[in-house]
Amino acid sequence: MKILLFNMLWEMGPLGLLNVVTFLESKGYPCQHIYLTKKEDETEAEAEAVLRFIEEQKPDLVGFSMMTFNFLRTKRLTIEVKKRMPDVPVIHGGIHATFNPGECIKYADYVCVGEGEEAMLDLVRAMDSGQRTDNIPNIWARQNGQVAENSVRPLIENLDDYPFPRFNWNNSYCLDEEQIKPLTKELYRKYVIRHGVVYDVMASRGCPYACAYCCNALFRRIYKGKGKFVRYRSPENVVAELKYAQSEFPEIKVINLQDDGFAGGPEEYLRNFSKIYRKEIGLALRCRVIPTLLNEKKAQYLKDANMLVVVIGVQSSDRVNREIFNRKVSSDQLLQAARLLKKHDIVIEYDLIIRNPFETEEDMIEKCRILARLPKPYQLFMFGLALFPHSPLRDRAIAEGIAVNENDGYEENYGSYPLRFPYLQKLQQTCPYSPRWLVEFFIRTRHSRFCRGLFHIHYHYICTNIERLKILILKSPTVLAIVKRIIFFPNAVAGLFKRKSPGSPIAAT
Repeated sequence: MKILLFNMLWEMGPLGLLNVVTFLESKGYPCQHIYLTKKEDETEAEAEAVLRFIEEQKPDLVGFSMMTFNFLRTKRLTIEVKKRMPDVPVIHGGIHATFNPGECIKYADYVCVGEGEEAMLDLVRAMDSGQRTDNIPNIWARQNGQVAENSVRPLIENLDDYPFPRFNWNNSYCLDEEQIKPLTKELYRKYVIRHGVVYDVMASRGCPYACAYCCNALFRRIYKGKGKFVRYRSPENVVAELKYAQSEFPEIKVINLQDDGFAGGPEEYLRNFSKIYRKEIGLALRCRVIPTLLNEKKAQYLKDANMLVVVIGVQSSDRVNREIFNRKVSSDQLLQAARLLKKHDIVIEYDLIIRNPFETEEDMIEKCRILARLPKPYQLFMFGLALFPHSPLRDRAIAEGIAVNENDGYEENYGSYPLRFPYLQKLQQTCPYSPRWLVEFFIRTRHSRFCRGLFHIHYHYICTNIERLKILILKSPTVLAIVKRIIFFPNAVAGLFKRKSPGSPIAAT
């Protein structure tokens, strides 16, 4: 069989579809893997280049892997493929296909729902041998005007049984300068995040939580009763992938663990990972942390592994997190985790959801106060709330009469809900650079024209320039590491005095 699989994400990387491609190749089904590397719609010339490439390859199966904000592009390309090559079957996969298969099956012949490795293998084997393709678990099939909606199979139990993602330079391509070109390492560095200095890897699948805005809430619903939801690769398996990555991409300086909650793993797992990783790899790390699943030992293991940055979600006020988002993390737990990480010299990035129709002015004020309490320095990133199709949050918004843009989630800028409290959002942006008393002052005097004027001076002339400096620092992992040493120098001095105190091992020797 000749299989063409298109990755619709604009940032090239080793996650997602490459897992399926590598698995199929390990089973004797090589795939041509094409990155389309576009944020916006393809130009007429680019779309023609894609379609011409498909026609020239004469494939037996064409696949598109997408997120929701890639769907409209995928839909247009699929329609054109079916016009020009009506006998070539098309399959849709990825997160959007998993949560909205009914929309995808209107245009594609097949839709892959959920984990794709075994499902895709079963499909290509059936097609290759001329067997039925309408009875495969995880695959929806449209044949003769009828749609077979097959249920998902059990979740993959042992992730180590599957090969980690590898680039096959003989079978990989990308869209570049209105042409489909063979993928080279130069083109890879052109389109990958931060030119390849950062390498993304996933050590686990699944999340212990089911926040209402997140895909994991839908994954849990689809896979209810289908096996253990959170699963980890062995540290040895993860390190084997990273050794391969270092051999392929020697420019790597930071390893980004993309897991939903890497530090939520068992203490023994993190201890073993830290020991093996520090010995075999040793590069700076970045990961996500769920505050309720962090403790002193885990924080120490993260530090031992050379953790440079962790990402934690603040998202909203305690009320909204608890009652609307089904997010079981309080601000007190968040603050406790932040202090613990700072104690271990780990920089923190916080995510904050904005443009949230469920928030009141009081919720916005509470968010300001939460951010003001967090130990500095830290980084803050804001994201518009996207009410993705079929998500519990979108259903709730519609039930409560909130106007939902039908394109919400389908566009790259995520949430489209109007910004109702611009002053308080700007105040939140200044919290990483403002003392707590100043934040409180601007909250209490927010109705004063004079004090608003003072705030805008603070916002435009101080915080904006600090933000520019931060962006420059973040561009270089080396500079970031140096800044980190400066920031946590007081911790190092305090630790030195503690170790030299009477009764300590250093003092005793």
